[in-house]
Amino acid sequence: PIHHLIVDTSPPTVTLDATVDDFLADGFINGAELIWNGAAEDDYEVRRVAVCLDDVYTTGCEPANSSLPAPSVTWQYDFNSVLAGDGISQTVSLHGFDAVGNRSVTPLVRTFIVDTVSPVITTTVPANVRSVLTPEETQTYSGTVGDGGGVALMTALVVPPDGVLRVEPVQLDGGDWSFTPLLDQLGEYLIQITATDLAGNVSSTGLFTLLISNRPPLVAGENYTTTADLELTVAAPGVLDNDSDLDGDPLSVITFDNPSSLGASVVITPDGGLSYDPTLSPVLAALLPGESLLDTFDYTVSDSAGNVVVATVSVLVSGVVPVAICIARDVNQDNHRDIIDIGLVTSHWGLTEGDPGWDPIYDLNDDGVIDVADIIAVAECLDWLPAPQQ
Repeated sequence: PIHHLIVDTSPPTVTLDATVDDFLADGFINGAELIWNGAAEDDYEVRRVAVCLDDVYTTGCEPANSSLPAPSVTWQYDFNSVLAGDGISQTVSLHGFDAVGNRSVTPLVRTFIVDTVSPVITTTVPANVRSVLTPEETQTYSGTVGDGGGVALMTALVVPPDGVLRVEPVQLDGGDWSFTPLLDQLGEYLIQITATDLAGNVSSTGLFTLLISNRPPLVAGENYTTTADLELTVAAPGVLDNDSDLDGDPLSVITFDNPSSLGASVVITPDGGLSYDPTLSPVLAALLPGESLLDTFDYTVSDSAGNVVVATVSVLVSGVVPVAICIARDVNQDNHRDIIDIGLVTSHWGLTEGDPGWDPIYDLNDDGVIDVADIIAVAECLDWLPAPQQ
């Protein structure tokens, strides 16, 4: 009989997919890199690919899943059930077998660090605690990080008030880390710390919440003086002149008392302009020369963030001689109360009613004697001018 024999003395070769070689390029395998793929070729037929957890073929090696026997096959092996650890050195060898039992003379061998465990991060401040700061304050987060295979880097994912995500560096010193965020906006920040080990495993903390609060305006109140017959007008910024905002927010007056505590009319414009009219107050209008009362009213200041503060305005109102009386004290009727009028009264000093030269026009207080009281009466109205005649 004639027998046809196939002589096969060439062993198959085994290769890894480029993706797996990329996994191994850093010398580590993580939990997402445990499924390997590759190919095997033989000049006649590849029957199987064996995976060994050593650099040589042993009886404990396991077969990889492969396509049907052929000169060129693809294979896959899932290491999830056999490789796990946190920084453990491991060698794997791959052996191809052909139809006649030839085994790869030079197996494909890879040695790497198995790290399927993510870094462990601790924090000194619990992530569920909300911090509130003013713009001039800072916040530093810190803690520890550990990983059997080594930590490659740590970063902070920061969502500032404007909502634009940014990645900021975390300081790493051995097993300790610290992070001070850039706080360049008012409002709420969301912060998460992440750690990546040398194998590419990533772990994260919970979310830190940090609020940079807008500060309320600083108000000092105002003090003014006027007389009971004179409306007080103060142009903008008026009552806001000595008020300020540490955050640079524009200020405006949103409410004010009207009338004042003593009944004067009050008008304040949003930009701080003030109009205060004491003539509408019976209490203030009744003040005599030498008398005064302190009148007050409140106003409310708001910044652009909606913070409001109440401030108080004080007005010292002094009494004046009534208009009709001052008109009568214009001795020479020239519409001025001045030194000439005082001189005329002085020239009749000491006269009493009935004396030669007596004239009641110089007896300004109608007491029958021209003396110092009449001089004072003119002095109380000095520089007072009546309204022009219509």
